[in-house]
Amino acid sequence: MQISIVIPMYNSASYIQDLLQDLKNQTSPNFKIIIVDDCSNDNSVKTVENMRIPNLSLISLDCNVGRSEARNVGLTHVETDFVVFIDSDDRVSRYFIEGFEKIHEFSPDSDLMIIGWTNKFSSLKALPSKLSPKILSNHELMLNVLNDKKVFYSLWNKAFSVDKIRDNGMLLC
Repeated sequence: MQISIVIPMYNSASYIQDLLQDLKNQTSPNFKIIIVDDCSNDNSVKTVENMRIPNLSLISLDCNVGRSEARNVGLTHVETDFVVFIDSDDRVSRYFIEGFEKIHEFSPDSDLMIIGWTNKFSSLKALPSKLSPKILSNHELMLNVLNDKKVFYSLWNKAFSVDKIRDNGMLLC
């Protein structure tokens, strides 16, 4: 299983390097990075290029379209079975990709995989997520997960089936 990570980037020079270093340090090599530069006017692009990451594609937009549309542009370049959307100021554990791989091994027919997370604040206080492992049918997912703020709080801890996104014409907004 391979995962594409789509990262919209706008004026992220001061923190994109931290995220990319986290991704370089992954325990699993089974991922590709797609960065969509949303017309940054700082050194974001140069910072990314200087990191020289082999599994990274950089797409530069001609005009600023916003984070959601930049994600949609990135989605058109995904060639893997699953996609994760991460913001340029996020940080990930070195086991980030491995976490999704373990879920996929346990439940290979999943269309959505969700891993736990820790929210770290500037005070260095960490708040672990309260998610417990479970497998939901598509029906249960629609009824329960979308209403659970602990689960649907953010995009970055979820791997989505690219086929399901494309088959259903879903876009991010």
